Amino acid sequence: MMAKVSTLLHYAASSRPVTNELAPSSPDSGSPGPSRKRRRDESGEPRPVIPKELIELFDSRIADLEREMAQKLKKLKGRVIERLDKLREDVDELREDVDELREDMAQQINEEFYGIKAELQESIKADLREDMEDGIEQAAERVVEERLNSATLTLELGPRQL
Repeated sequence: MMAKVSTLLHYAASSRPVTNELAPSSPDSGSPGPSRKRRRDESGEPRPVIPKELIELFDSRIADLEREMAQKLKKLKGRVIERLDKLREDVDELREDVDELREDMAQQINEEFYGIKAELQESIKADLREDMEDGIEQAAERVVEERLNSATLTLELGPRQL
């Protein structure tokens, strides 16, 4: 296909126009014939006329390319949508994992908090118990000491018997 295109391009660039623009008009047509002037480009050189076959070939090739691109874009769109769906699933799974981790962490923190709270309560109870026992012991010692200090001893000795 490319060889045919390059051959036609070469032909178009090197050949004379393949149109009836230069042919004399027929005397019985009644209308004046096409202009005998050739179109010129900006440089003043005559522009080559592109053969109809080449234009049709280009049109056909462009249409083929458009169809191919449309098919490729459709496939690409499908792949992109599939990938996005997969990414959405992955994000949903990650969200679930994060929620589970949060719940696990909250549970672990609560367990540790209540464990520390229980230890602290036991420690406070033990300290209070110890302080109370010490206070009771000290109070008991003071009472005994005060009673001993204020106590009087009376001894009665009876007749001695031998």
